[in-house]
Amino acid sequence: MPQNISFYPGPSKVYPQVRDWLEEAYQENILSIQHRSDTFMEMYENILQNLQEKHTIPKDYTIVFTSSATEAWHILNDNFSTTNTYHFYNGAFGKKWFDYRNANYPETTFGSEFEINEELNFDKENVFQQITQSKKSPNIICLCQNETANATQISPKVLSKVRKNRKDDFIFIDATSSWGGQHLNFQDADAWFASVQKCFGLPAGLGIMVLSPRLIDFYNYQRKQRNAVVDVFSRYNQLSFLVEKAKQFQTTYTPNVLNIYLLSKVMEFVPNISTTSQKIEKRATDLYSFFEENHFKVLIENKSVRSQTVLAIELNAPKLSFLKQKANQSNIILGNGYGKWKQNTFRIANFPQHTDKEFEILKEFLSKK
Repeated sequence: MPQNISFYPGPSKVYPQVRDWLEEAYQENILSIQHRSDTFMEMYENILQNLQEKHTIPKDYTIVFTSSATEAWHILNDNFSTTNTYHFYNGAFGKKWFDYRNANYPETTFGSEFEINEELNFDKENVFQQITQSKKSPNIICLCQNETANATQISPKVLSKVRKNRKDDFIFIDATSSWGGQHLNFQDADAWFASVQKCFGLPAGLGIMVLSPRLIDFYNYQRKQRNAVVDVFSRYNQLSFLVEKAKQFQTTYTPNVLNIYLLSKVMEFVPNISTTSQKIEKRATDLYSFFEENHFKVLIENKSVRSQTVLAIELNAPKLSFLKQKANQSNIILGNGYGKWKQNTFRIANFPQHTDKEFEILKEFLSKK
């Protein structure tokens, strides 16, 4: 029976090499190693070095493993609960981050929604005026660089502009659907996080977070000002403990060792991000042209905010249901719509682990419908 080609935007297709790496993990006894062992620490250090080199992450940034990007929300929310956070979002995941923070720390949480076809522009946002008028400094700005729900992105160019204009504030970036597929300037933010089930081409169950030295210094300063005492009930997600263990190439609790091993194999296997990013961008341009030439309606009309790694196509409900049914019969898995676009869109993942041949099969299928 032919294997399905999954274009679901996460969890998505894994690298085919994962099958061999799983066998290697078993043969090398990786499934049984301790997370305080030399083998694990060497694996952690290897990933760190490859991320720094291949994804151009500054060497003074701290790389931490989590269980998911969602846990990264939790860690950042709790460790900076007294600092004002300003969330700018245009889709379901950005809003979920805001809602989660607001439910726990409403006194320090502010949000502003912008339109899906608009480029993020602080000059137009009411919340930006609140940041400017706030007597508290610094503040935290929370952005979803790639909004998976509607296939939009905040371009690296815009992120650099935000960094330039808000030098005294901290910037947190959810890059779940772009990190590993798009060339990101990590110096433009103080906290970046993602999960591996998208552009890293791995099974779900592992998150990565990168923290700037300036953010860690601010965290330590806040703790000192409060005369903070270690809370044994939340210690495992306290930033001080996470950073302490990361410096030893360890985690605070028993992690997903298998997925960390698989990540080490991926980071050895993939080329530099500049090469990957060029390939993804070129393929995205080709795909958007294909959809428009074949009279599909791309959800995002403004080309400057279209995601490079996730595409959303709009269809009415009856046609959408028929298309997905026919796709399944052809062993093609289309991504469902999400949030307010759940009933009238399908989404296509354009991740590094997808091959050009798979996209040719997809285009051949869609051109007949």
